[in-house]
Amino acid sequence: MKNRILPTLVAALLFTQACLLPGMAVATPTRHPLPAPPVLPTQPQFTLVATASASLPDAPPGLAVDGNLETAWNAGKEPEEWIQIDLGRLATLSGIRLVVAQSPEGETVHQVWVGPDPVNLSLVHEFTGFTRDSDTLEFIPDVPLTDVKIVHVVTAASTSWVAWKEIQITAQ
Repeated sequence: MKNRILPTLVAALLFTQACLLPGMAVATPTRHPLPAPPVLPTQPQFTLVATASASLPDAPPGLAVDGNLETAWNAGKEPEEWIQIDLGRLATLSGIRLVVAQSPEGETVHQVWVGPDPVNLSLVHEFTGFTRDSDTLEFIPDVPLTDVKIVHVVTAASTSWVAWKEIQITAQ
């Protein structure tokens, strides 16, 4: 039976091509590439270096600052865990956006600490509440924060392992 199907299909294709009017062609399927993953704006004026308290081998901290919402840093552990971003130079911070990677959903506590170096950090904001995967938490200070080189995010409570899809820092 297998050997009869192929000649039949070839004959059908030849018949179809022979029946076409002049100038017509057999339509061939077009392969469309998959859409690119969503990307957050990046900050090319900074060289962001991310470190963390812990990481899964396939989810290092750099994935939280790569501008790609399809990747994520994952500590592979429950709280308390942290991720730290070094901006590479002192800057004025006007906002921070954190895109949650979390399963299961539930009550969380996340703290944002900033400073000129890892030893001199100040707590500038605490997010407390119910979060779920892909939620966006945003902190915009009343007055831009000056002399910031380090952004340190601590997850103090969560129903899941500590992870972030993306951390976007708005600074100049």
